[in-house]
Amino acid sequence: MYSSALARLLLCLLLAVGLTACGNSQKSNDTDAGEPALPTATNSSADEDRKPALTVEDTEHGEVIVDGDGRVVYAYADDEQGAATSTCNDACLNAWPPVPAPKQIDIDDLSGDAGVTKTADGKRQLTYNGWPLYYYAQDTKPGDANGQGVKDEWFVLNEAGEMVKPGDGASP
Repeated sequence: MYSSALARLLLCLLLAVGLTACGNSQKSNDTDAGEPALPTATNSSADEDRKPALTVEDTEHGEVIVDGDGRVVYAYADDEQGAATSTCNDACLNAWPPVPAPKQIDIDDLSGDAGVTKTADGKRQLTYNGWPLYYYAQDTKPGDANGQGVKDEWFVLNEAGEMVKPGDGASP
């Protein structure tokens, strides 16, 4: 009688220890919980053929942030740096498509932080130092920066994640 009760107690203790060890040992990157996944950002890629999500390139506006294909990315001055969602929506998204956030964010030679926010319609959008990133629909090839300064609201970002505005010494 005592041995079966003791056996049940030991079994319960083993199960409790096992469940605790298997439990919340790591935070999930699951986006189904309503929050954007927190990707892993690295400064080097294990796969040398993989293009970085973000890197820096020398342009007519100085060294600015570009995607892995060399396309210039922009920040919108009306967005709030570090906000949970971007403010560009509807017709704005036609002219300024959001830079999609990959599951694994590789950054190349950048000291800032890459992350994820959500667009107004709930899609994953790449951020740099808290700024949601966009492309400009009228940029037709890598290195184009035709959106720089549009409506005095859209700007390229330097490596530090700051908007490059006319008159700051980096823009012509």
